[in-house]
Amino acid sequence: MQRRGHHIVALDPVTHALIAGPRYFDTSASTIAADSLAAFIEALPLRAIVLVGIRDDGSLKITERALRALESLGSSTARQVGFRDGWAMIGQKGMPIGGAVEEHRRRGSGTAQALFIHQPLHQTGAVQSMSLGPASAWKTLRWSGLANGDGTALAVDIYGRNQ
Repeated sequence: MQRRGHHIVALDPVTHALIAGPRYFDTSASTIAADSLAAFIEALPLRAIVLVGIRDDGSLKITERALRALESLGSSTARQVGFRDGWAMIGQKGMPIGGAVEEHRRRGSGTAQALFIHQPLHQTGAVQSMSLGPASAWKTLRWSGLANGDGTALAVDIYGRNQ
């Protein structure tokens, strides 16, 4: 069944596992639903990645509390959404206003899509162990790790030190 209003899911910022939703809130018909949307967002953990979109309409009964909650995800256009406008957003809990990826389409001008290409948190990194030894000789090094099939490169360097 297709349901109107705001549709929302929340993902863990590290694993991208689903942490809440999918849920919908008929913010076209009910201020109670709009405040329930706000409560849903307010209960999410800081940094949760949140995907939101409107089906049919989500503007008629939207509340100030719900708009502030959407802005807490980085939305800068949620207040501009009118009757039967298209709107989609990918934001993050605690993001400043304007930080979300979002698209707002006026009624009749097409489907809104929020497109986002994930960038890793760190482009490079290093791990250094504490000094090991003393040892009279080193013959073998064993190391194990995981690399995604996405072109991630891993290297292990060994530095020796003489007395």
